Amino acid sequence: MPTLDDVYDHYFSHSHFVPIPHGGQSSEDGYCFGFGKEDADIVIVGEKPGEYEFQEAKPFSGRTGEILSSIMEENGISWDETYRTNLFKHDPVGDRFDAWELKFVLPYLKYELEIIKPKLVIVIGSRTAKAFFPGLKFHELVGRFTPYGDYTLFVMHNPSYLAYAPNDEGRYRDCFRLIREFVDKNDGVQGVTSSA
Repeated sequence: MPTLDDVYDHYFSHSHFVPIPHGGQSSEDGYCFGFGKEDADIVIVGEKPGEYEFQEAKPFSGRTGEILSSIMEENGISWDETYRTNLFKHDPVGDRFDAWELKFVLPYLKYELEIIKPKLVIVIGSRTAKAFFPGLKFHELVGRFTPYGDYTLFVMHNPSYLAYAPNDEGRYRDCFRLIREFVDKNDGVQGVTSSA
């Protein structure tokens, strides 16, 4: 059975051959692989690393992670008991994710999840969601639990969107209440404080 390190080593050794036809940073400029509890029941998946994440080499180590960890902790879900990763481990081409890029990165994410075996995968951002569900629109997925193989997906906006829609903060926090309800219905989820 391959390990997470095996997956990341393979990603590193093969991503150099991914073509960069229309600008953007080469994959040689940096990587940010997954980090956290490697047998976590909850995995958080973002779209791509930000500048600070590349510096720290840890997904969700910047402002987005601060917001998510704070709201999760408020709901009794330990941030330290989760595993955090991104669909892209390098900086993809430009601001759009092309089909050839997704064809390269998505299998690696699925290998990660196969190794970790989470119960819940929190999917952050529209393009990450569309990687899993290419035929559906983002608004059809947000705030819903969707069975996906051996785990369940829950799709959310990136918290950065609250800067443009501050009135939606209450609804955003409600998503974590739904996550907490899901956790309470599934016995044995690691890193969750009892609500009893």
